[in-house]
Amino acid sequence: MRQLEKYRFRDGITPLNADTFNSRFFDIDARIHVLEQLKISWEEAVSEVRNFAAERLNIVLAPARDTIDSLTQQAQDLISNLTAYEDRFFKALIFGIGEGGFYEEVTYDANGNPQEINFFTDSTRTQLIGSIQITYDLNGNPAQINYTIGQTTYRQTVNYDANGNPVSITQEVLGV
Repeated sequence: MRQLEKYRFRDGITPLNADTFNSRFFDIDARIHVLEQLKISWEEAVSEVRNFAAERLNIVLAPARDTIDSLTQQAQDLISNLTAYEDRFFKALIFGIGEGGFYEEVTYDANGNPQEINFFTDSTRTQLIGSIQITYDLNGNPAQINYTIGQTTYRQTVNYDANGNPVSITQEVLGV
């Protein structure tokens, strides 16, 4: 609410003494002082908003970051397990045929995914020494991988959640 009339000077009416000036200026100063106490600097306002945003981001993104870290670890574990199985398979395959080498034959499914890989000791592909069979789930993820050398089959089954993320891997030996 404006109070201009309270502070207006009039010729011949307004006395020019200390009491008149002091009462007017003290009142104005008291009002300005209250406003100055409320004033905040631009840097403080930006800093306050930035800190609030950082806190909110931490609250909202922390669970997502934890989930991503967990899924990354699961994927690394899956890759490690698959690599270990493949390493054992190829070591057994090389042990079975010696250092001479082998020939492979790959069969693909309708989606272009390798479905079966057979390994032979000869170029005419008559002496089968090992194979890998891969079955896929409806989303195209490898669901089961069988490594067979001679009479021994190593089976690795991968289970996925609804989003296609690997959840568990089971391993077993079928027949020796």
